[in-house]
Amino acid sequence: MSISQPRLRSMLRQADKVAANGKRSAAEELYRQITEEAPESAAGWAGLAGVLLDPTEKEQAYEKALALDPENKAALIGLAELRGEPIPEFPEVEETPEPEPEPEPLPEPTAVTPDEDEEEYVYYCYRHPNRETSLRCYTCGKPICIDCARKTSVGYSCPDCLRELQDKYFNATTVDYIVAPLVAVVLGLVGGVLIGIVGALTGFLFWIIMFFVGGAAGSFVGGVTKRTIGRRRGRYLPMIVAVIIVVTTILPVLLMGGGFIGMIIYLVTAVPSVYYQMR
Repeated sequence: MSISQPRLRSMLRQADKVAANGKRSAAEELYRQITEEAPESAAGWAGLAGVLLDPTEKEQAYEKALALDPENKAALIGLAELRGEPIPEFPEVEETPEPEPEPEPLPEPTAVTPDEDEEEYVYYCYRHPNRETSLRCYTCGKPICIDCARKTSVGYSCPDCLRELQDKYFNATTVDYIVAPLVAVVLGLVGGVLIGIVGALTGFLFWIIMFFVGGAAGSFVGGVTKRTIGRRRGRYLPMIVAVIIVVTTILPVLLMGGGFIGMIIYLVTAVPSVYYQMR
């Protein structure tokens, strides 16, 4: 059976193009969405089978396509190749030229309305199926709405491709996620104790000192922590270390009962520096 909804026909066209370009994962995602919304689509099941890697799943998808359309060529050929059977031959249909019709008088001009073919070229965001869009990811070709589009130096990227690209730069190991917080705890506690002691003794002068010292102290803590883990990057390390600095600074000051304003000034200036150094 064929797909009747223009949106799903457009998605099927997109999936076929993505599969033809070798983007198997992106095409599989589109075909699965089509078969979920239109399980009666033989073309959707045949297309899905063509991009699947698991032989059992491929065979099941081809069989579903043939159950819906026993004469589906893609399913018949794909299933025969999968099972090692002879490829079925299909008779060639000869097209006979039709006689040219006599010219007819031009009709009166009428209002132009979009036809069905034009609707098929409307793209829909793969993350928000109800949103029409003209943008497509330059990497995988999936359509994306303006909320999902991430602008890069070479075009718009979808969130999935952008995350895969960013993952190449995050090389921190599991050990790094243990060592970095430990180093941050030690340095944060030292800073919190010093703030509690010195802040209680110097008063207003300490507030002024924190304006100039906080940023440098944060850069020192972040730099030492980063060097300890071999300058490797982690997606969540900057946030983890920044939170640790906040907690380990507040606790000693609260226990010692002094330097609250200086502590706030220190955190406002030091935490951004720590975060920047850990990026």
